[in-house]
Amino acid sequence: MGSDAARDARLLAISGSTRHRSTNTALCRTAAAWAPDGITVECFPDLAALPHFNPDDDRDPLPEPVVGLRAAIAAADAVLFCTPEYAGTLPGALKNLLDWTVGGTELTDKPVAWVNVALDPERGHGAHATLATVLGYVQARVVSAACRHVPIPRDAVGADGIVIDASVHDQIVRAIGALLDAGTDVTIREVPAGPDRDAYLPLLHLADDSVEQVQGYYQRGTLFAQDAPDGTPLAMVLAVPEPDGTVELKAVAVDASLHGQGIGSRLLQMVLARLRETGVERVVLGTSSAGVGQLAYYQKAGFRLWKIERDLFSPERGYPAGGKENGIPLRDMVWMDQDLSN
Repeated sequence: MGSDAARDARLLAISGSTRHRSTNTALCRTAAAWAPDGITVECFPDLAALPHFNPDDDRDPLPEPVVGLRAAIAAADAVLFCTPEYAGTLPGALKNLLDWTVGGTELTDKPVAWVNVALDPERGHGAHATLATVLGYVQARVVSAACRHVPIPRDAVGADGIVIDASVHDQIVRAIGALLDAGTDVTIREVPAGPDRDAYLPLLHLADDSVEQVQGYYQRGTLFAQDAPDGTPLAMVLAVPEPDGTVELKAVAVDASLHGQGIGSRLLQMVLARLRETGVERVVLGTSSAGVGQLAYYQKAGFRLWKIERDLFSPERGYPAGGKENGIPLRDMVWMDQDLSN
């Protein structure tokens, strides 16, 4: 592990099981007992104490167990889930916990991973697929390198509820290291106008269906990029200054294979921080009124609704006729803005 991640780091371990002597809970306890020096692992204790989720109750004052859950997530540098599979998906108690996180922002861009302790490596895929869906919705950053299969037989758990197998200890330490090291050395670069930007056109077309529009603006402004070690484009934000000093974010895009890992959220926040440092006071962006997920995404990132431009997505503007998103006709642009002066 890097020295920054190994110093005064906090990890929250959440077991998806309420069973007595659960091997999933045993892994969480073992992580707390065998965490490397400088790392504190807290096992969330109140899974069964959380009330049944009701959207009407997801408002202040929140139920005390929910306050404790959100505070524990907020205080953690990363979250490790260890869950069994029940009826092909997540156990109801863990899904209930996750439902209580949707109304908050504590998991947004938080590094998360899961460990599967089933003896059969084929078991658990349904639970983890559901978990990935929910974590993507709340914009958590799934760290694939920390997700792993660590089989734990019941007879490997001691009377104190801690796994006695040294190989399991090693796997847990490695998972913790990968999880806490994730993103500590993330850098973004500015791609100058010119042929180097051509490599980012596939990403730009993920964000904008109009080839005509993309060709008109992709060589303008500042293109902030995050690349893989081999130089493959992973994510980008194109920021174009306007005459009044406002900066328009023309595109925020992430490689489709990496969606749901918080990469775009992290890059967007880094770009906003850079723009703020350079004296930019207001940022605007436009997104489809049919893009329900995008509207939620940008509002969680601090943007507010500003105005609606009707019938922008038309053939006259280079967009295909009859386009739909989420089953909704693609017609109107919702403009959003964020004040960076505060």
